[in-house]
Amino acid sequence: MPAYKAYTIVEEARVSDTIAAAVIEHPRVEEVFEALKWLVARSPDKGTVVEHEGTSYRLIIFAPIRVAKNSQILAKYTVDDIIGEIIIHDVYVLPYADADAYAPEAFDLDA
Repeated sequence: MPAYKAYTIVEEARVSDTIAAAVIEHPRVEEVFEALKWLVARSPDKGTVVEHEGTSYRLIIFAPIRVAKNSQILAKYTVDDIIGEIIIHDVYVLPYADADAYAPEAFDLDA
């Protein structure tokens, strides 16, 4: 991949609609989605490659942090290295689940 400082993020309309609708049940979903976009824009190869109907997509899961109790987001995107663009085709917002959450040392108040 070329050494872009950050790829341009393009969201399909349904992605924006999904995030806007999820805010009602998951108040921090916008912050989580912004963090996901920041990460993918700088490290587009983070996602796992999957093939679907002849197209290579990447999937990434932004896991919840136990202390934040944030939602989990799964995003499906493609990368265009020639123009430095990432298109987010779909997102799925999952409610916080303690079993899926992690507790990084930096957030551990008892450490």
